[in-house]
Amino acid sequence: MTRKKIGVIVYSNPDYYPPTVSAILLLAKYYDVILVGRNFEQPTREYPLNVSIYRLGNYSSAEERSQLSSFGKIIEYLKFIRDAYSLLQHTDLIYAYEPYAFVASYLVKFRCRGKQAIIYQCHEIPERIEGLGKLVGWVQRLEKRWINQANLIILPEKTRAEIYQNMMEIQQLPMVVPNFPLKSLFPVLPELNSLIEKRWNQPVLFYRGTISDAISMREIFRSLQFLPEAWLKRVQIQFAGYLNALDAKAIDLELNNLNLTDQYIFWGALPYTEANLATITTTIGFCLYKPSSKNTGTMSTSSNKIFEYAGCYLPVIVSDTNNFRSFFAGEEWVHFANPDHPEAIAGAVSEILADFEQYKHKCMAARRAFEQRFNYENAFNPVIRQIDVLIQGK
Repeated sequence: MTRKKIGVIVYSNPDYYPPTVSAILLLAKYYDVILVGRNFEQPTREYPLNVSIYRLGNYSSAEERSQLSSFGKIIEYLKFIRDAYSLLQHTDLIYAYEPYAFVASYLVKFRCRGKQAIIYQCHEIPERIEGLGKLVGWVQRLEKRWINQANLIILPEKTRAEIYQNMMEIQQLPMVVPNFPLKSLFPVLPELNSLIEKRWNQPVLFYRGTISDAISMREIFRSLQFLPEAWLKRVQIQFAGYLNALDAKAIDLELNNLNLTDQYIFWGALPYTEANLATITTTIGFCLYKPSSKNTGTMSTSSNKIFEYAGCYLPVIVSDTNNFRSFFAGEEWVHFANPDHPEAIAGAVSEILADFEQYKHKCMAARRAFEQRFNYENAFNPVIRQIDVLIQGK
């Protein structure tokens, strides 16, 4: 029996968002997948053989593309839509990620006379609708005009979905599919007792993801001065992820002022599997977003890193906000701290490290929560069921 075909369209590097990759890996179990993205940044993921990958356009870096003129960006986008149509016109369903991809998928469907269903998954929401002097302003307006033509709309967090529904005048509340990681990518660790003991004796405070002041970058460094003397010189801070030159300079200055240069390691932007291996060797994971925007204020199930930490048996410190507390209430492996107060962050670290048996218990509780509830295999099941209905109903 011939498999149905699903087109996945991403107007960025298709390897960038872990939830997108997780969805593709799960979809490939049931359907043939045509994955369409743009040709920038080196590929970092491997896909099953029945996933056909097309990286459109001439290769260039993200920085080079950002420097294109407005006219150049429009021409590039129109070419992308043209090429996406040629690749996706015979698919049974189109799965679009983010606004540029959704507008392109609608135009593909329109040109195909409406034969495909469309699922639209939006990860982040805009702070505002941009002006018509920018391509993004046109895309946002077309997104809002056509969004109710999507068969299913998905966002990663409940409050974010409600904000987006009002902003885009969506007829029904979007489905919420949290950004949990794939359980299959986080195997059970051998020799766990010795690993956890080493973590506790040689603590490493860890953050993975985009690094900036929005994630309490400076406050994490400053928190060390409030730790008990017994821990102060034993603790190391490690960051892994995307860091621009301006924030890198700010970190260097902070480290020099606090005399912490020898206690900091920056791993750079690691491929996903390498980031997981780095995470396993650390002690506590941070997710300290300052709620200064619509997105950073709605991170409880939007931030995949929290659940990646859990998959690696790590207790987590998250922002002490209603958004985090309402979701993680009762989770003994999750601690809360004011992201603007280094002393509060140090208090959460001290509480986690206060007792070895208690620390070990939190590590195991984190992994248990991940295996039983916070994994993408569970979260994505309703989408698979909806896809089956949409395709069979054609």
